[in-house]
Amino acid sequence: MRRCDPGQDGTESGHHACVATTRAELSSIASSLTDLTKRVTSLAERSRDGGEPDLAAELFTVERDLRGALRRLDRATSEGRGRPS
Repeated sequence: MRRCDPGQDGTESGHHACVATTRAELSSIASSLTDLTKRVTSLAERSRDGGEPDLAAELFTVERDLRGALRRLDRATSEGRGRPS
């Protein structure tokens, strides 16, 4: 059984606690991804300015992928907020 099954404690509050926990964890993941994206961007810019264009190109690709992951995560959490519980 999953740790956070809706209704596992026999109450509606169990479901709400599960949703709150999930959203808090997703928010933490989004914050970590944001910080990681900033670090990768900084490295990419230093690589570009330091004469390492191949490394910079790879890092800018990683940055784009991380930003895409953040957008997808934001969409997923936004869609979840709009659903009735």
